[in-house]
Amino acid sequence: MLLHTVAPYDGFCSSVANHRFARVSWSAPVRVGRYGVDAAAFERVALPAVRRALGSGGVVVLDELGMMELASERFVALLDDVFAAPVAVLATVHQRAHPVTDAIKARSDVELVTVTRENRDGLPEALSERFIRWWRMTGRA
Repeated sequence: MLLHTVAPYDGFCSSVANHRFARVSWSAPVRVGRYGVDAAAFERVALPAVRRALGSGGVVVLDELGMMELASERFVALLDDVFAAPVAVLATVHQRAHPVTDAIKARSDVELVTVTRENRDGLPEALSERFIRWWRMTGRA
């Protein structure tokens, strides 16, 4: 299952279909920079998609944990379930300081990989190998 923002701050979330949840031109009670964020629209797609992914027992992919996503208190609460579940998690996380993402990055069971120009092309293979090792260690393979 994939929650995906297509291009930085373009405001799309897709699990089966694309759903716009942020736009510069929107006036919304939740603002992230110059973007109006429709947290309810995000939650309608993101929360069920993440719950389905948790039920899969496989890999949960969260792209991304940034300010727009963290504007949803219900999504933030669900992150506790994600990181407590017996699943592998692949998440892109913003680098800025934020209590929620700082706590995730500080977890002893989290491995941080910084994406650079030098390593980005090799990351799909390297991450795949890590997940395969995890599946084998947990008896899921």
